[in-house]
Amino acid sequence: MDLFARLVSGQVAEIIPAVIDVEGRSVPLAERYHPDFIASLVPYDQDSQPEPGGESIPQAQQMQAMDDMLENLLDDIARSQGFRNMDRAVSYRGDPNPVTDAKAQTLFLYRSEFWTRCDEHKALILAGNAEIPTLEEAIALLPVFTPPPVEEEPEQPADDAPAE
Repeated sequence: MDLFARLVSGQVAEIIPAVIDVEGRSVPLAERYHPDFIASLVPYDQDSQPEPGGESIPQAQQMQAMDDMLENLLDDIARSQGFRNMDRAVSYRGDPNPVTDAKAQTLFLYRSEFWTRCDEHKALILAGNAEIPTLEEAIALLPVFTPPPVEEEPEQPADDAPAE
């Protein structure tokens, strides 16, 4: 049975068990919880992990969970621009369609700034100068995504409009 743990300040706050429906099918987390909540979960092995309120989850595991959460956030931003995920979005840089190229280039530059800020904060964590942030705190540390301006096509005169 797959178990997950929700962490709060590095502590196991809640254990999320698997759910089986009436047909005996395992119900995926995505059908049960919001993506932001799912991103805050880490795999939980009850034989080797602490109980809620017990010991902390190792820092490496917390940081991996945060990376996964941040990767999901990047993919959400790419989806908001019409792409399947961030990796696919940036592969469209240089596309002959200028709108697609502009979106891909903007996402490429954003992704670079995003991970640069993440890496700077990770360095502070590893040096003992900062705590692993909650999702809300992490989002506050990140750059704000600004989509490229939408190119408007010039207005075409109506067929019955007098020519100038």
